[in-house]
Amino acid sequence: MKMFMKNQTENKYFRSSDFYLCCYLFARNAVLNGIDKSNPRRAVFSFETSSELEQWVEGYWQNKAVVNPAVFVYAIKELKQQLHSDNF
Repeated sequence: MKMFMKNQTENKYFRSSDFYLCCYLFARNAVLNGIDKSNPRRAVFSFETSSELEQWVEGYWQNKAVVNPAVFVYAIKELKQQLHSDNF
């Protein structure tokens, strides 16, 4: 995981197609830069990289992620709405 994040942080953006990871990041107020919908079967979310984002991703994969459930539900609804809109 560390190597993956290192490659991602060399770029300006962290990209992932893991919907629930992206919802968690959005719930933590990570800056969503865009959604690549060019593949109709898999959207790729793009977030601005930061030291906090790296910690959140590691915490998520280590089952140490903590977020308010209501905020997480809001993030799921918001990202689903973004997936079905033409905003990104």
